[in-house]
Amino acid sequence: MKIPNEIKIGSRIVKVIIGKLDDTLLGQFDPANQEITLNENNKPVIMVETFWHEVVHAINDYNRLDYELAQEIAREGNPDEQAFNLEERITDGFAKVFLQVITDNNLLALTAK
Repeated sequence: MKIPNEIKIGSRIVKVIIGKLDDTLLGQFDPANQEITLNENNKPVIMVETFWHEVVHAINDYNRLDYELAQEIAREGNPDEQAFNLEERITDGFAKVFLQVITDNNLLALTAK
């Protein structure tokens, strides 16, 4: 299976581009433009791994983890309880959207093999 040109993440459509990037970058997610760019020089296994890595960044952006983290840090209380609560929210949100991304985009077969 080849890497798709776009994927649906929640209610968003994220464009996927294979193109030129600085040699130090394997890929990047641009939240402002909802685009994933993968370095055209990546080997096939690295391309797939990087695709999934950038999808995780896009899911985190969709789940607004930066906002959640800031809210949790701002709360007073037990640091262990705060960390547990945040980890549970991150895991729950991620799992739901990850399943949606795989299902809606028929990506179950996209592996490094």
